[in-house]
Amino acid sequence: MEFEEVVQLKRNVPFLSDLTVEEIQDLLRVARVRIYRESQVLFKEGEAADGMYVLLKGDAKVEKRLQQGDQLVLSKLKAGDVVGEMGLLEYEPRSATVRAVTPCTTLFLESAAFDEMRRRYHPAAMKVLKRLCAILAARASRLEEIITDFYDKPERSLDFMEKRYLKFVGHPGLES
Repeated sequence: MEFEEVVQLKRNVPFLSDLTVEEIQDLLRVARVRIYRESQVLFKEGEAADGMYVLLKGDAKVEKRLQQGDQLVLSKLKAGDVVGEMGLLEYEPRSATVRAVTPCTTLFLESAAFDEMRRRYHPAAMKVLKRLCAILAARASRLEEIITDFYDKPERSLDFMEKRYLKFVGHPGLES
């Protein structure tokens, strides 16, 4: 990747903003660009996690299959977002499916390559870990808000669960 393209990445991808241009170039040496068509799956729930994706172009969604078979959209992703970050931190199965909503270009950072950078205390790896901690802390905070909202407004929560149950059992006239 040319110097100007790396500078653009630094500007346009918040995840990379703390890294120097040289550190980004070092990451790019071990990362791979992956391109996905609309509706193509980046990774599936239950698959072995083997790395993290930075969405460079396009939109994607994170889906979770519920017990009754429905797909729940957990979040929508846009260029600059990071997904699958737990794949850099632990070798557990993927907890959700990520699907391209529009054609997507991603930067894939493989766990093994990142582990090697981390073992060498490479500054880029340390900054990536710091950024991942911030992302995970923000997600934990958002989850806490959702749980608090669920318990603070029991009528709304119960109404929502009743509608889902009625849909699940096939209650006539209930579309959503």
